[in-house]
Amino acid sequence: MLQKLIPFIALPLIARDLSFSEFGMCGILTTIFLLGNSVLGFGQDTVMFHESRGRFISAKTSGISEPLTILFCGNLAFAAVCCGTLLLGSILDWHGLVTAVVVELLAAAVYSVGYMPLATMTRINYRPRVFATVVIGFSVTQYGSKVVLLPRLENPVLGWALSDLAASTLILLSSAATYSALTVLRRSSRRRLSAAALLGLPLVPSKISQWFQTSSDRSLVSFSLGTSQAGLYTAASQFSNAAMGLVVEICRYFMPSLSEFSRDYGEKRWFDPRIVWIVYIQVAMVSLLCSMMAALSPIALEIIFPPSYGQVRNVVAAMGLAVLFAGAGFVAINFMTVAVGVSTRIWLFSALGAAASVGGNLLVVPHLGLMGAPYASAFGYAITVCCVVRHSWGHLLIAGVVRPWLALPIFVSIVIVVVSIVFCHNDAVLLSLGGTVVPVFLVLIWQGRLRLIEPSGHSLGDKRLLDQEVVR
Repeated sequence: MLQKLIPFIALPLIARDLSFSEFGMCGILTTIFLLGNSVLGFGQDTVMFHESRGRFISAKTSGISEPLTILFCGNLAFAAVCCGTLLLGSILDWHGLVTAVVVELLAAAVYSVGYMPLATMTRINYRPRVFATVVIGFSVTQYGSKVVLLPRLENPVLGWALSDLAASTLILLSSAATYSALTVLRRSSRRRLSAAALLGLPLVPSKISQWFQTSSDRSLVSFSLGTSQAGLYTAASQFSNAAMGLVVEICRYFMPSLSEFSRDYGEKRWFDPRIVWIVYIQVAMVSLLCSMMAALSPIALEIIFPPSYGQVRNVVAAMGLAVLFAGAGFVAINFMTVAVGVSTRIWLFSALGAAASVGGNLLVVPHLGLMGAPYASAFGYAITVCCVVRHSWGHLLIAGVVRPWLALPIFVSIVIVVVSIVFCHNDAVLLSLGGTVVPVFLVLIWQGRLRLIEPSGHSLGDKRLLDQEVVR
């Protein structure tokens, strides 16, 4: 939560010193950074979660060193290409925007090889303090440098990219103490490298498609309506970005549990019954976040950003639909890739959703303006969710996840989003709505958590820590 709060504090300060066009270009650089992360992760974080199976892992653990090898070698090669491109650009005196894009891609490569292994291993081993320290340090460096430097630079767009590179380098230095590249390379086996590539690489097209659904709407808005409108949409999307980031972190937090509760599925075709409540808690928490965002973000928009940004209150509320269906998609995809260990068709379903989202944006935005973008994105995410659920239906039946009450939080959240859109300029209604739904969802989540308590009285996380102590 604190990591996602930092952009809320920094971005309004940055927006006051930049024009709509400059702020829109910086938003496009952010989408490029996210695209780089989608590609350069090579799907290996999912492989690491799948291979953990409830174990305490390190860089030397069998099945973990191979994904790290793919990350290290792939990003090293890409970083070398970026550095060569920058050198060539300095000789040919390329336009500053091209240089900023290349620097942003270099930052994505450094971030992928530094952040992803450290974040994944700290999640699997339940080390929240280490993880929190790293991500908060990254966000403070990333946005603090922007607040200080951008107003003083003649080219704030290039300064935006350089600040991302500096923050990514900090993450890389932090993760260098976690694993040694030489140790990882020596412990990797060809057979497991092939297995990691076969499971992880098919997820790259899927992650690219998810990027199109998550971030390309800004570029499409800029293409259809101009950079000034893109700047307004960038400000509105900060709330959906924060909510989406929290959704992703929630789903990743439960990945080790998905892996642990499905450790016998490959041989015995059996899931631990508690996996039902793992899925339920994720769905309820995603629905809670979307409901809070839709009801409260329109009010926060005018408090945080300058008054001229208040014209997009309805857009902020409508983005709750996109976040809701995106979160449901993450839950379904993680079940297939981490619990079941199948990723072959996920890219196809994500591509179908991305195509629907991009096509919808191109068709709807010119007619509905900014309001059409969140509707088109929500439609694309819904397509992906339907395809993944249909493909995984047999596995969901075996796990016992196909139960009508599991979808209840989603339907409640849809109603809340619709009401928030209709009354987006009525602060009293929005505050009443937000204050009503939060306690209801918290009760639903708490009931699901109680189902995960072991008979011994230890919660799931406590049991994992006790198991680690026994191993040590």
